[in-house]
Amino acid sequence: MKIISWKPGTIPKAGKCYSGVPNMEYHSLKEWYSSSMIKHALRSAESFFYEINEPSKNSLALECGTAFHIGMEGLAVSGHMDLFDSEVMECPTATITSKACGALKAENSEKAVLPAPEIEKTREMAEKLYFKTRELNYFDEGYPELSFFWIDQETGLRLKCKIDWFRPDEGGWILDHKSTKAHQYESFKKEIANRNYHLSAAMYREGVKQVTGLELEDDHYHLLVIANTAPHEVEVYPLDAPSMTEGHALFRKCLSVIKNYDPEADVIPRTIGLPQWAFKLTS
Repeated sequence: MKIISWKPGTIPKAGKCYSGVPNMEYHSLKEWYSSSMIKHALRSAESFFYEINEPSKNSLALECGTAFHIGMEGLAVSGHMDLFDSEVMECPTATITSKACGALKAENSEKAVLPAPEIEKTREMAEKLYFKTRELNYFDEGYPELSFFWIDQETGLRLKCKIDWFRPDEGGWILDHKSTKAHQYESFKKEIANRNYHLSAAMYREGVKQVTGLELEDDHYHLLVIANTAPHEVEVYPLDAPSMTEGHALFRKCLSVIKNYDPEADVIPRTIGLPQWAFKLTS
């Protein structure tokens, strides 16, 4: 498996895998569609093409997620938090919406900028998830934050994915780090459905196959989950085969919706009525 180190000015090519792609650059490559972007097609193709042209929106949740993943990357590679300490900066104000915080972020676009309490929380989460799962030997082999680029053969769409941790050994393994309010077994099932994590899983697996030739087994996609509120419980969930199959079908549906979108198509009237459960007095 060939991994290309990303350098400033690199133009990604289909069928290639890159390491070290900065988040801002990765997200700026809008001609290549990520899973988070194609999910908008679940609402409509119109929604997808609207969102693809919208500027990136910053948020506390996004900054926390970035810091958490930086912590996991550093720990998985080296076993310590040096990367976190160098790439996560303290916001000079209590919120990230202030002008001072915005200015700091603008000067350090590739770093996570957070208030001190959020830095401590994301540090604790990364450390706990890593130390709770390292005995499962997940990080004995592999690479962090690999970006895969490919052209879908059926639709011709240009696609990309960025994988938290990838192991090319033993047929290939994907680890996906998730922080959530709903870490418990039954609750996280709903989280998978509501956030379409199964679609992302299928797309990631497709990307690996197209770039490396490896066809991952269904149980080689593991979700490493941590609660984002204290006491930050940890769970590990391999995604099952039926969910992966459903995710693949959803992934293909999104690509079809995008490919076949006609902005000039006529609106077709469709008769509508009450759902069956709403009929109380008549049949």
